[in-house]
Amino acid sequence: MLDLAEEAKSAAPCKYYAVLHEKFGHIGTTNPLYDILMRLNFKSYVTTNFDPLLAHEARKPEHNMSVEVYPSLSAANINRNPRRTVFYIHGLIKEGATPAPMSIVLSRSEFHEAYRGTTLSSFLEQLLTFHPVCFLGCTLDEHPLKNVFEECSDIQSKIRGVHGGPCPERFILLAEQEEVWVSTNDGSRTRDLSEEQRRRDAEERQYEHLGIQIVRYFRKNDFHSGLRHM
Repeated sequence: MLDLAEEAKSAAPCKYYAVLHEKFGHIGTTNPLYDILMRLNFKSYVTTNFDPLLAHEARKPEHNMSVEVYPSLSAANINRNPRRTVFYIHGLIKEGATPAPMSIVLSRSEFHEAYRGTTLSSFLEQLLTFHPVCFLGCTLDEHPLKNVFEECSDIQSKIRGVHGGPCPERFILLAEQEEVWVSTNDGSRTRDLSEEQRRRDAEERQYEHLGIQIVRYFRKNDFHSGLRHM
């Protein structure tokens, strides 16, 4: 996907950013889950989304939160009190405004620029090394993010070696994995429990390696209604 975005941006830069605005730069109807999320007692919120929905909800009078957008990211504001902060670490596509070049992290060159010793990499190093974090609605599959996790784990190991003590905890909320069904010789279908367990074990190893504890929930439907109940 990074290469496809790079190809599109190189072929027609103006059209590239215009289409991004067309697809993402609208408020529309906000999901009630955003309001619930803002009411939870987190010190700050970090998102890789581009759309303005979270910023729109955060700025409502009942939440009164500030918004910081790539590349202007300050780790000093993660614990800002009393006004909390939403950080758009891959940029924000505002309603009614086409994003400027290199203001959105989507194509391969944009990822390379953003994660190459900039405010973003510095921000994430501070966040993931010194703060407890709960990941919601993401899988952490982007290669640059994995590199940052590896670096932060090394830093934490050095800190433990010198000062001792535990590191800040990390959690990720994941839906229970989907059932795997296979066809039998008589034409019927049956669940492949061994494959389900294999996928679950692989997922747990992935996040254990990153120092993240998995918290499971039942998705219930395509809107992940089970997450609201949690």
